[in-house]
Amino acid sequence: MGLALFIRLLFWIDWNGADPYNLPVVDAATFDSEARGRLDGSWPGPTPFWQAPLYSYFLSGVYALFGERESMGRLVQAVLGSITCLFTWIIARRLFTTSWAPRAAFGLVAFSGPLLWLEGQLLRETLATCLLTVGVWTLLESRARGQRWWLAAGIFLGLTAAARENALLLIPLAAAWLAWSLRDRRAAATFVLGALLPLAPITWHNAVHGRALIPISTSGGINFFLANNAQADETLAIRPGRAWRELTARPWREERRLEPAAQAAFFQREAISWIVRHPLEFVSLSAKKCFQLVSAVERKRNLDLYEGASESWVLRPLLWRFERFGFPFGLFGPFALVGLALALAIGWKRLRTRAPDGTPDVSPDRDLIAMVAAGFLIALVLFFPSARHRAPALPMLALLAIFGAQQLWLRWRAGGSERGMAIASLSVAFLCTLVAPLPAEQPGEAPFLRATRLASVGREVEAEREYGLALGLDPHNAEAWSDLAVLRGRRGDLEGASFAAERAVTVDSTYARAWSDLASVAAARRETYRAHNAYDRALRLEPDLDDARVGLARLHLAQDRLDEAETVVHEGLELSPRSPQLWSLSAVCAQRRRDPVRAESALREALRWSPREADIWNDLGVLLVREGRNDEAVSAFISALTSDPKHPFALANLRRAQGR
Repeated sequence: MGLALFIRLLFWIDWNGADPYNLPVVDAATFDSEARGRLDGSWPGPTPFWQAPLYSYFLSGVYALFGERESMGRLVQAVLGSITCLFTWIIARRLFTTSWAPRAAFGLVAFSGPLLWLEGQLLRETLATCLLTVGVWTLLESRARGQRWWLAAGIFLGLTAAARENALLLIPLAAAWLAWSLRDRRAAATFVLGALLPLAPITWHNAVHGRALIPISTSGGINFFLANNAQADETLAIRPGRAWRELTARPWREERRLEPAAQAAFFQREAISWIVRHPLEFVSLSAKKCFQLVSAVERKRNLDLYEGASESWVLRPLLWRFERFGFPFGLFGPFALVGLALALAIGWKRLRTRAPDGTPDVSPDRDLIAMVAAGFLIALVLFFPSARHRAPALPMLALLAIFGAQQLWLRWRAGGSERGMAIASLSVAFLCTLVAPLPAEQPGEAPFLRATRLASVGREVEAEREYGLALGLDPHNAEAWSDLAVLRGRRGDLEGASFAAERAVTVDSTYARAWSDLASVAAARRETYRAHNAYDRALRLEPDLDDARVGLARLHLAQDRLDEAETVVHEGLELSPRSPQLWSLSAVCAQRRRDPVRAESALREALRWSPREADIWNDLGVLLVREGRNDEAVSAFISALTSDPKHPFALANLRRAQGR
């Protein structure tokens, strides 16, 4: 374990200096935000979990102990990675009699470039990998140690599923393995009980806030659809942004579905409908994903592992590719595939063999490793065949690679037809890792994601530089031009913002958000007529675009056109009834009408959908002061300051309400 930890500490030191490449983006940014929200009370909130929540809770615990520093999250993950290496070695000692096999399995995991890279990201795969490996060891030990270990094994597998939903498939498989290997149904029942313990609070939270049976998260529906439809290649490449917003708006636009469970069901029905209508295409797509899953090249999911490796002297020799060959999986992957196939074949043969007492004859330890690896990979074929999602299975695949190498060596030494079979099986396995087409290039995606993250944390100068890099690689990225316009407008560079917004609508005149951004810049430059036209164009393209409706309503209010503003807000709320911005504007319109009751109702509706919005709490407090309800106003101002201790007006308003 010391060697594994030493390598990881070197990478940790190196990666902490790789700014901005080490920034948490996309899912990592979400987990980081949820962890911080857990500490300030804004997460999980009154909605079902979108993703398996265990990692966000884990990261919030790290932040609570060591401060809200991303580097400490990576350091703790380095320790988790070392624990994974240790338990891989322990399991290998149990499986193999030769002295070199455990050391080889340890080395494959300890020096695994993909696992190291993931430990440098605030992503759940490192936690899931550690929990799965320890869970498998606990399962193996439970055969000899009894009931408490059955329960402990279940808890570890349940925790794995609470970190990565696809591990749910392993729970019934592991329960069946326990029942067969011990000939004791109590073992399986105790194991399942243990697995349910960490999942029960998650399911209960989802049931309370989602009014539906959602075992872990609501993202399964849309993720299943992304991976199983007629344009799966395109949908799997969708990242947060314009295409993602358009996709996630479909349940509301097409069926007026607002509840998370109903939206998940919408996408699940879409995918199942396509599978039923096109079974051959589904089989073909699944076969393609199988090859992608065992590809020697590490397939990215938003982030390119090889780009990250190029920024680290520790990772560079451990994670690289040459055309279709990728290191390290291209080296040990073929042996793992051979080992997996042989282990499953031998296990099935023994399972069918009857002992004298009529019970099946099984070889439990190796069968469990093969079953866990196969079950985990099968679950991935239904969803995302990417390197990041494959990572938790790598320790099991490393063990199977050692087994495959041993079996191939025995057949080679046997000579004759056995040697020929060894060569043929290894060649076929090697070809399987090379068959999948290379991932499509997406120029400018990485700097664009970094720019988005930098802008969100206030590092605007660096964000503009990254936007420039993204647009240099892909000048036709309308979303990047539009975001750059917003960034420049925020910095007060209205001329530069106008140029970027005009470029966005020139590149893609169908992009509604770009027209809305152009209108906002025009309004800031007091070009009222131009702003009206641009907002109208945006709303013709996307009637439920909140930003455009809010901007247009504010423009009407600035011109004392209250009727027009109310019409825009009313139409917007019919299309987007969960928009806190539109409800806040509805309150403004009501106050202009001298209708405090309607204004208060609108503000409270806004807080229903955005309970941590300091501006809305402050506005509610101001309204309550005017109504002479000072005690309630004080509570509203305190809520505003709880959400934003540096709010520019809430503190002064609180003092006035308290008579100080």
